[in-house]
Amino acid sequence: MKLRLDFFAKEFVLFGVTLAVGIATASWYARSVSPAPVEPMQFTWQTTVMALIFFLIFSFLLSRFSAVTRWILAFFFYVVIFSGSQAVFGTFLGYWQSMVVALTLTVAAALIRFIIMHDVAVMAGIAGISALVGLSIAPTAGILILVLLAMYDIIAVYKTKHMVALADSMIRSRTVFGFFIPVRWTGFFLSKDVVRL
Repeated sequence: MKLRLDFFAKEFVLFGVTLAVGIATASWYARSVSPAPVEPMQFTWQTTVMALIFFLIFSFLLSRFSAVTRWILAFFFYVVIFSGSQAVFGTFLGYWQSMVVALTLTVAAALIRFIIMHDVAVMAGIAGISALVGLSIAPTAGILILVLLAMYDIIAVYKTKHMVALADSMIRSRTVFGFFIPVRWTGFFLSKDVVRL
């Protein structure tokens, strides 16, 4: 197996910056939003399993209606970017300023087709959403959810294979909930329409 340090460096920068921004955002909200610690939501086994079953059925249905799925995935993609980036920008801007900047970033992600624009928007969206979710759940509930999602991934990819169909819809619509990592650093300034996965 050939080790590609250049790929590792790109991934390290993208995921490292996202993690750092997410931690900084969560830390700011934990200190500033409420004078008392926020009581995290507790998830019982019943509610967690029911949520997982709902997610499984919902994603299975999406994989069966590809024409509608592309629009739904695109909608959720831009909602994540707007909501997450608003949380990030809200740490150093006022409410309305963060709304405007988040909306600007969301529109830019939709109109500017460069890979770097997509990656920056995803970075802000993931960091903000992760910070808010991290503050809202207890650590034990978070671990439980991650374990159940890992089990769900195994079923969805290797058994029902509907997650493969969903991934194909995301790729074709170019609203991928993840980073595009090009072969060369200059590839970040290429259009994501030429990406082949």
